Amino acid sequence: MKAKRVITFILAAILLLGCASVLIVGTRAEESNILSVGKKYTVTYETSIDSAFPARAYQDEDKLTDGKIARSASTSDGAFLKLYRGMAAYVTIDLESVCAVSGVSVHFLQQKAAGVYAPRYFKVAVSEDGKQFATVGTLDDPKTIVNPSSILVEKKIDLDASYKARYVRVMMATDCYVFCDEVTVFGAKDAGNAKSASADAPVEDRGYAKKIDGIGNVVLMYTVTKFKSENLKPYVVYSDLSGESKDTMFDSMLFLPSGASNYDYSKDEGWQTYIEELFGDQTNTNLSALNTLIGELISEKLLPEGTRYPVFIALPAFTDYVGKNVMIYGFKPNNRENRLAIIRSFVDQIIGDFRYKNIELKGFYWHEEVIRYSVTDYEEDLIRDFNDYVHEKGKKSIWIPYYCSPGYERAVDLGFDAATLQSGYAFARNNAETGEVQAGAVDDSAASAKKYGLGMEFEVDIYVKDFYKRYLKYLTVGYRTGCMTDGMMMLYHGGNGLTTCASSAAGSEQRQIYDLTYQYIKGTFTSEAPAIQPGQVIVTETGKRQSGNLVITDADSGKNALKVSNVSYSDGLTCVVEGDGFYLVNTSKMDPGVYTITLTVTDGYNDSEEETVYVLVKDAEQETIKFVSAEKLDLYESVSEKDQVGATLPINSEIDYYAKINDDWYYIESGESNGFVKAENIHPPIPVDPSDLPSLPEESKPERDSGLPVGALVGIIAGAVVLLGAAAAVILIKKRKNKIKAKAKLEKE
Repeated sequence: MKAKRVITFILAAILLLGCASVLIVGTRAEESNILSVGKKYTVTYETSIDSAFPARAYQDEDKLTDGKIARSASTSDGAFLKLYRGMAAYVTIDLESVCAVSGVSVHFLQQKAAGVYAPRYFKVAVSEDGKQFATVGTLDDPKTIVNPSSILVEKKIDLDASYKARYVRVMMATDCYVFCDEVTVFGAKDAGNAKSASADAPVEDRGYAKKIDGIGNVVLMYTVTKFKSENLKPYVVYSDLSGESKDTMFDSMLFLPSGASNYDYSKDEGWQTYIEELFGDQTNTNLSALNTLIGELISEKLLPEGTRYPVFIALPAFTDYVGKNVMIYGFKPNNRENRLAIIRSFVDQIIGDFRYKNIELKGFYWHEEVIRYSVTDYEEDLIRDFNDYVHEKGKKSIWIPYYCSPGYERAVDLGFDAATLQSGYAFARNNAETGEVQAGAVDDSAASAKKYGLGMEFEVDIYVKDFYKRYLKYLTVGYRTGCMTDGMMMLYHGGNGLTTCASSAAGSEQRQIYDLTYQYIKGTFTSEAPAIQPGQVIVTETGKRQSGNLVITDADSGKNALKVSNVSYSDGLTCVVEGDGFYLVNTSKMDPGVYTITLTVTDGYNDSEEETVYVLVKDAEQETIKFVSAEKLDLYESVSEKDQVGATLPINSEIDYYAKINDDWYYIESGESNGFVKAENIHPPIPVDPSDLPSLPEESKPERDSGLPVGALVGIIAGAVVLLGAAAAVILIKKRKNKIKAKAKLEKE
């Protein structure tokens, strides 16, 4: 009976184990085509947001491969990873081994009212080595982003084949916020039958937007300011401090409305009010005033006879009225055809009314600073329509989107003759949601502009506390990246900021902005790095506080602009160095010897080369002291041309001192104490015999231990423990077997 129970128990156990095996195998078989769960990934952006939107910079979170899908179409669902702008986000998943990848799906939230958009496109790229990627799938979806409902969206790309890949990269458009809860990679771990994809060809930068018919610098003029001729003059010709006109200034002007204009573009009256203010015929302002000014400058021989100064006119932005019950130029802006009819009506009216002798209508400006993909699925088509019609009329088209705005990278492809990119650094925005814009945003936007064929928009707000420093950043980046000599620049200056700068006092930051802008326009602006004079030596003695100034030069920055960007002091040196070169050495607790200061200096935009300054401290109580030669320094004295002794520094101020630093010779003249000057055409002193120098103390070395190393002892002990444990186990098993045998023998007897 007992035997039957035992057999039954064994059979039941086998059956349960078999079922469990089937369940496990079934689960593995079902999940074998999902490769991404639990895998690590990285997130990067096409264009960096760390400086432009620092509060939204990406923070590592393990949400995209954890297998958890959002339960509700709500921004509060904790399953979502939040991505922000950057034009596009790249999610790169490491599958840990080369697999066969056949598809990718991504889950998103679409909540238009909150600025959370499902991507208009996403692409899949694969790589076997993590360096060379090949795009193997693309999905465009311009319609979901228009959906006003709050919905969960899954987008999947089934590849045309299985591709070998250890790394899978998903690129998704990030127009504003993108909430993503999972990226799933499908395929098989066995990559034997998969094929390798050909790596994408490298894409070269398009370079900065080129000049338009010689126009390389355009200044923005808001019609609400109602410019008079005298206000416009500093923009057309450069005026010196006496008010005398010396040279031409901006190549062109862009006249446009501002938010302060309060025009109601839902009605024809609003459009006509803008046009009347633009022309300014009744008040002799804006275009009318400019026409008068150009005539006067021609009469004064400051401009050539026959000059027609070129201007651009802004088309008012009216996308907000799409779907609304309004009429503009007799059309409801509810479809592509009607909106294009409104555009044509405006362009035709401006061209028909533009009858000035001294100014030329060069073209039109698309006033929307962003492509409004969430409004309709034909926004790009409408922009192409605008550009085509402007070109049909023989005019040029320009645009000024902002950094990371949706679609700015499409400017060239959409047909604009030139577009410039605004970074927003000038305005000291401190938004709790996105953070204060940092100076690096100018570098980032310039790099992106150069990549996609745009120019730079310069921005100045003279009412911001550090406006001069901020504006200098634009000038410096434009100069260093080649935009000044080979690209387009457009300038935002508020209502009349540059007018104020032109009339400001000599030496003021406002006046400097005007002068530097002129230099930039003429290609003479420079932004040079500070230079620390090499071979400088500070000579002092014990028990003394000595101060002075290192020789630091900067051709285009004042001393107040210089700061120490990196400094290190050798051990035992009590010293401080400030950016403009001021130093203070306190030797009250220092020993005699040779010390070093290694530093670089920045002017806020450019860094100097790293230089080493030597500090020689002599004993105040001794007449002479010998210095042990430092790593790159040999010091000499010269009593006469024939009597030369090395490595000795006497107190006598009648003696010339020489130093050999990095194979160059320097000397300090009698009586000087703050540093060496490079010596030209000198005969180097005879080096001292090394035997005359005090010997260096031998480096203390740890005594050799004659015994075994600690690691070896630990290993031996651990091995012994393992062997003892194994032996004990064998003994216990043997004893147990003997007991069983003994028990069986007794039962048998």
